[in-house]
Amino acid sequence: MNLKRYLPALIGFAVLACWRSAWSIEEDIYGEDALPAYIEPEKKPERPLVLPPYPDSDKLIQVDLKLRDFPFTFWIDPASLDVDEEGVIRYTAVLRSASGAENVVYEGIRCTRRQYRRYAYGAQGRFHLVGKSQWQFLRPVSQDRYRATLIDEYFCPLPSGDTRAQILRKLKTRYPDFH
Repeated sequence: MNLKRYLPALIGFAVLACWRSAWSIEEDIYGEDALPAYIEPEKKPERPLVLPPYPDSDKLIQVDLKLRDFPFTFWIDPASLDVDEEGVIRYTAVLRSASGAENVVYEGIRCTRRQYRRYAYGAQGRFHLVGKSQWQFLRPVSQDRYRATLIDEYFCPLPSGDTRAQILRKLKTRYPDFH
């Protein structure tokens, strides 16, 4: 095969490919107006964190999670329950093991994204802020099972009207409305 014969054609294709690629980067060959522009919705900052008072064990609502092999009894502090205008539900949860050890956490849940965020944990009668508190997606198998149950059976979808009162009613009846 005679390469000299094909060399000008190969060089021409290479130059054309480079020129075409550079041209397509500089200009939008399809036209920017051909597709509707996506405008990122303006993100509202989350409401500043104000920790609630430490939960009073006499006023906790025991929540029946109906989870097999869940080693904790679960309570929510009704005084801490809050729903903001962005739909973030904040609450203090108390998880008690059979031996009496307690985990106290103040956290938030976003129904629309199935996310949670731990703001603080409780120890010795007071809250301690979590260092790098970030929103996290629920994991299907883990300690997130209680959060998934809260989302699926008690918190979400957010009811209209007095959201806080309706969520408290669901928690207190121990028979959540199933959807």
